[in-house]
Amino acid sequence: MPNLALLEKSRRDYGMIPVSVYRSVNPRITVQMGLFERGQEIDAVINSPDCMTFNELISYSLKFKDKIDEARRTHNEEKLRDIFMFEIPCVTIAARTRTRIQGAPLVQAVKHYNSFVVLYIPAAGESKDAKATLAKLPYVFYVTESFTGRGLLVLVPIKNTDIAKHALYFNAIRAEIEALGFEVDERTADVTRWNLMTYDENPYRNDDCIEFEL
Repeated sequence: MPNLALLEKSRRDYGMIPVSVYRSVNPRITVQMGLFERGQEIDAVINSPDCMTFNELISYSLKFKDKIDEARRTHNEEKLRDIFMFEIPCVTIAARTRTRIQGAPLVQAVKHYNSFVVLYIPAAGESKDAKATLAKLPYVFYVTESFTGRGLLVLVPIKNTDIAKHALYFNAIRAEIEALGFEVDERTADVTRWNLMTYDENPYRNDDCIEFEL
């Protein structure tokens, strides 16, 4: 556990970090498309993200509220898959990225490192006390329901500008959160990992949180 007395309040405006928003998870390819059109569609979804601030992202997500609600309610797996794959944008928050090409070197994929750790806690969204418990951690900036509404996404600013050390910070924060009884998805250690666009009517936000420091 870091010595919190030694952690200084950050002067960063966390709401202004740049995030990358990709139109959808998968390109929508039809049999009528020629090779050129298919290439354009793939490039638009994989290599052409929009850049916006985190604050703008929160506002933008409201445009997809009805579609996300539909996904959370449906028991039709085919419909859920269609929404997941083609109708909801996906976002990278730990870094502003240029591409979602799997296995792309960081120097190619990352345009700006945000010094943020994003953690996904499956099933925590079903707990009424989960947000309140996480809110007690002084370095937690934002907690929101995941796309499905069953998990929680947790955003933590870190006092680190070296992307090579990102996993060290992730693992340290993960250990502290798991000590509270949660299970963190280890795959979210990937700084380029995307999450589906989501919204939460009652997110937790603390703009006065401190940066986590090792």
